[in-house]
Amino acid sequence: MDRKAIEDVLYQAAETVLETAALTWVEDVEEGYELEGRGRVIAARMDFDGHASGFVAVAVPEELGSVLAANMVGTDEDQSADAVDALDAVKELLNMVGMIVVESLFRGREIAVSPPREMDFSDYMEPAARGPGMEKARVGIVTEESVMELFLMVEGEIGGLPV
Repeated sequence: MDRKAIEDVLYQAAETVLETAALTWVEDVEEGYELEGRGRVIAARMDFDGHASGFVAVAVPEELGSVLAANMVGTDEDQSADAVDALDAVKELLNMVGMIVVESLFRGREIAVSPPREMDFSDYMEPAARGPGMEKARVGIVTEESVMELFLMVEGEIGGLPV
């Protein structure tokens, strides 16, 4: 499977979850975006293992994390979500997006998925170097409020095809 097809899966999964569960409208895919310099960034990852192994990760500026928390748990707009709520919302977003991505890429294959966990943004920015049999894909997603990024690293086969 080529990188563009993987990026399309990431984008479609994010669009579906953001618009249905987080009530946040997706406007476009952005290239050349920078999350650094946008203030505090919340990053989380969800590992998977089995037929293929790797992880799906997300990085979201804190202000978007607060919007996601408010939308997903139904707090009033004039109440700001705290950092714990924002992290929980980002992990739940990743859980939903990650499951769609894993199911789309590995249809019917045996894959175990771990719960999403917070990761340091500096670790997010420096994922493992691509080695033989490793595939990486990134997509920047523009919402009404901000930009976020989804990242996938996988080793093994996608859709029966080696990466």
